[in-house]
Amino acid sequence: NVKIRVNNQKISSGINAEYGIYYRFLETRSLRDWVLLIMAPKTKFREGDFLQNMERECRAVGIRMSEPLSIRFVQEGEFQREAERYADKYRELRYIFVVLPDRTNNHVYSMVKETEQSIGVPTQCIRLETVLRKMKGPTLGNILMKTNTKLGGVNWELSYSMSPLSKRLGDFVFGEPVMIVGADVTHWSRDEGSKPSIVGVVCTLDRKCSKYASRIRLQNHRGGRQSDEIIQDFKRNNEGAAGGVLPDRQNKAG
Repeated sequence: NVKIRVNNQKISSGINAEYGIYYRFLETRSLRDWVLLIMAPKTKFREGDFLQNMERECRAVGIRMSEPLSIRFVQEGEFQREAERYADKYRELRYIFVVLPDRTNNHVYSMVKETEQSIGVPTQCIRLETVLRKMKGPTLGNILMKTNTKLGGVNWELSYSMSPLSKRLGDFVFGEPVMIVGADVTHWSRDEGSKPSIVGVVCTLDRKCSKYASRIRLQNHRGGRQSDEIIQDFKRNNEGAAGGVLPDRQNKAG
């Protein structure tokens, strides 16, 4: 049974998720200098209840939450302009929570992520349906796991102290330096024309594979693969690093 370490506690993976039991994250980052943009009707979204639930769950997992710099209801067509305005107004802006309308298509989500790419501020999307029906511990816990990670925190790490392999593996999860790399792409719908897709690549940074960095790029419809280009750029930029050894593993998941 795989063990993970959360806030210096060793627990079995899966049990906490199944029963809705959540632990304080291993390393947290403060949720400060953030704004809340709402693409939902004022009659349906109660920002006071939302902030109260957020603050409660932030305390539970160890995140310090400050009041948002601003709360604003926006139309879909206003979102990009408003996000850019806030990025210019608040130079210290670190995070944007976005409440999406009931019937959200791929266009709205892609537009939010394209804006994130252009202003350089991480975003976290939440559907209005989730806010109205599922704003409980397990759901908020999952949202805050993403938030803490995007802010640079560490939610958990693998623990090998109870494993018979611990002496052989040492500090490295695989017994040697390994970087895990993942790539994904989000496409616009067919009726949106030739708008660029959004490509994301993520890679681990530490020996326990619990810290990682990400890069996002826009991919034009020109037959190229930006995810491949990001990985190749990384390899070219790091030739000679770590004694000239870079992770060179092919592990494609079906």
